[in-house]
Amino acid sequence: MKVTRDLYKIGLILGWLSIVINLVLFFFKLRIGIKIDSIALKADAWHTLSDSLTSLMMVAGFIIAKRPPDEDHPFGHERAEKISSILIGFMLILVGLNFFKGSISRLINNVTVSFNFASIIVQVSCAIIKQMLSFTSFYYSKKLSLTSLKADAWHHQSDAITSYLFLIGVGLSGIIRAVDAYLGILISIAILWTAIDIMRHSISPLLGENVSEELKKKVYDEVSKVDSRISNIHHFHMHRYGSHVEITFHIRLPKDITLEEAHNITNQIEKNLIKYNLHATVHIEPYENK
Repeated sequence: MKVTRDLYKIGLILGWLSIVINLVLFFFKLRIGIKIDSIALKADAWHTLSDSLTSLMMVAGFIIAKRPPDEDHPFGHERAEKISSILIGFMLILVGLNFFKGSISRLINNVTVSFNFASIIVQVSCAIIKQMLSFTSFYYSKKLSLTSLKADAWHHQSDAITSYLFLIGVGLSGIIRAVDAYLGILISIAILWTAIDIMRHSISPLLGENVSEELKKKVYDEVSKVDSRISNIHHFHMHRYGSHVEITFHIRLPKDITLEEAHNITNQIEKNLIKYNLHATVHIEPYENK
């Protein structure tokens, strides 16, 4: 789906809402984490801040996506969002490794911490708010076919999960002495998992992806509607530039049809596929029409 003005507006609203909420939650989590010296809460605070950075990159992605193609970038500028996401992934890996190291140190030295009422309230609030943001972003990502919103939804969900882990840890603090260190390790792993997931989903389209069987079926169905003489649709290649998708494939047509007929057939195929936001280039191969 094309990034239209309406989609751009929805993406911006959700992005800025996410940034503001994450910054507020980060401030309270970090402040309380420092006050009670909880590495788990401090790690979770930085995890929440990472969601703000991701949402900021999403907003930047929408802004960049609105820039029209130019002479140097004929397919637009939407891949800039992927590059930024890779940089964020590296930053998150450093944060996750740092907190993992600190948690292991606390575990070895048997450092304990007391959770106060404020830390519980902020995590309950975070779990509720983040779950609502996750549901909202998932809903609009599916409705508008925006992968950046889907990624942001997963960040909200991961933050909600870390809040659930923290609250479980509070409940076990009277049973497990070094529960803060264990929680720090779990949340650090969550941060690292999120970072790797961001980078994996950002690098894959830049390297080039295989065409899914589901997408091939859509192409088969649309191409088959154009002309009954078309056969053997094969040799698919696809390149994503954000919402702009270039797809190429081969078809076979009778060797005795005119050049004008072949042109009209490929032109109609391209028109049929554009509704899926697929910009098609079709290569024709001749076959004997028996």
